[in-house]
Amino acid sequence: MYRLAHVISDVNVGGAGRYLWNLLKYSNTELFNIDIICPHNGELFKLFSNLDFNLLELPDGDNTLSLKQFRVLNCYFSKNKYHIVHTHANLSGRLAAVLNKVPVKVYTRHGIGKNRTKMGKLQNRLISLFTDRAVAVSNAVKDSLVRDGFPSNKITVIYNGIDFEEIHNAGFKNIKKELGFDENIFVIGVVARLTPEKGHEILLKALQKLKQRDKQFKVLFIGDGVYKNNLENQIKNLGMENDVYILGYRKDVISIIKNLDISVLPSLSEGLGLALLESMACGVPVIGTKTGGIPEIIKHMHNGLLVKSGDEHGLADAIEMLMIDRNLRLKLAEKGRETVEKSFNALKMAEETEKMYLQLLNDKKVSLGSVR
Repeated sequence: MYRLAHVISDVNVGGAGRYLWNLLKYSNTELFNIDIICPHNGELFKLFSNLDFNLLELPDGDNTLSLKQFRVLNCYFSKNKYHIVHTHANLSGRLAAVLNKVPVKVYTRHGIGKNRTKMGKLQNRLISLFTDRAVAVSNAVKDSLVRDGFPSNKITVIYNGIDFEEIHNAGFKNIKKELGFDENIFVIGVVARLTPEKGHEILLKALQKLKQRDKQFKVLFIGDGVYKNNLENQIKNLGMENDVYILGYRKDVISIIKNLDISVLPSLSEGLGLALLESMACGVPVIGTKTGGIPEIIKHMHNGLLVKSGDEHGLADAIEMLMIDRNLRLKLAEKGRETVEKSFNALKMAEETEKMYLQLLNDKKVSLGSVR
């Protein structure tokens, strides 16, 4: 079997972690002997421990590059002689793979890169010389990589995939009962890290407008992050402590999504929007913003609603439209689930990824016995 290492530096479970979880569940274990290298002191390590793969510890969690990481990875790669190293937001892994002459070096870009200076683009192009393939989770991410100086011929677009077996097995948890809500209250959810680019502030402004229109609802922020205290203060200042609830990180996120009347992702920047895919797979109608890869998922008024990024007026109107029109909610939910089943399933993602691995191994003439 080919030896494959996945390296991820995230401590907690975010979009990259959920992507890798779905990829691993559908990996071909008859063809690939897989190790997972990640920080041991967080929820992501606990999640991966449920899979039948070898787990190796990575120091300095949540850092993409550190000397300590590089030294540890250098030891792992030197000892284990991998055919493929696939990194997820971890530059230390790519550099250690180069030093150890790992034949195939792949990394996945999950988000939209920030505008780079000329020096930054040059640095990115130099890094690309030591990377055989970048996987972009959307065409928007690919365009971002190219703008950042990465050669387009070394980029493959493979959409995130959802595990429908996990969706089915998650069951239903009555979050309304847990939080003491009225059974008939309209529930809006946001599944996202609590960081500025996710647009929670814009949603709060939109919700304030809906309150002025006498709309009644409860809102759940499902996720954690550095912006938590800021958002708590804003919620208090708006007098919405009884309307907006920050649940933090939840292991039962899929079960909670199934309680939602609508799912909103008000991002200012977004690589694709895995939370939207999860919501659509659960049969929940969605609202997203016209940024990054979100329009590659949502077709306005067909399988969801799209609003301009940063537009609290448009977002308030879209939410109100779905609150009023139950038939539209049902239509969008049905078409949304069909979209995910057809184009964004985990098995398809895993098959396309493994096809890419094999093509790269073939291009480099790497055989099972060629790594010593």
